[in-house]
Amino acid sequence: MAFTDTSPAPTPPRIEQYSQLASAIHWLSAGLIIIMFVLGFQMEDIDEPALKLILLRLHIILGLAVGALTFARVIIAVIEKRPGSPNWLDTTHHRLAKVAHFVMIFAVIILIASGIGMATSDQALPVILGEATGPLPNFHDLKPGLPHGLAVRILLLLLTIHVLAALYHRFAKGKPIFERIAIRR
Repeated sequence: MAFTDTSPAPTPPRIEQYSQLASAIHWLSAGLIIIMFVLGFQMEDIDEPALKLILLRLHIILGLAVGALTFARVIIAVIEKRPGSPNWLDTTHHRLAKVAHFVMIFAVIILIASGIGMATSDQALPVILGEATGPLPNFHDLKPGLPHGLAVRILLLLLTIHVLAALYHRFAKGKPIFERIAIRR
């Protein structure tokens, strides 16, 4: 007589996930930040003043949108219960991830503040608003240009590490990292 195993199948470990809203803000912010990088770096190489002004205006609008999303993300992080650290992530890497996320948010805040500072400068604002004609200033020469440039490079470095770490954990380690921040149906 053959015996069959009637015990229930083991349930897969539950993956703590971010809320739908937090996930949507994460991915929307990521997409907008990529566009912002492309626009920002491309504007440096454009000599045509009209095109440069159009791209700058788009860059400003998207930058303000990223700022609003970042503000919303911080508010959500305060009021919502965040998922705990994955059990497969050691304490050191968990702390590094927390610091990296904090610095990324701080870099975005610096970018928003310095971007507003550059856009509202006496040399730029009248041209941006269409109240004056003439060339846009060299934004690197404005006081907010230095922190803006540094924050761009810090954010780009941290986002690159962030993406590489996520890919490493997902594909080299086989961990369900993307499921934590996935937008679910």
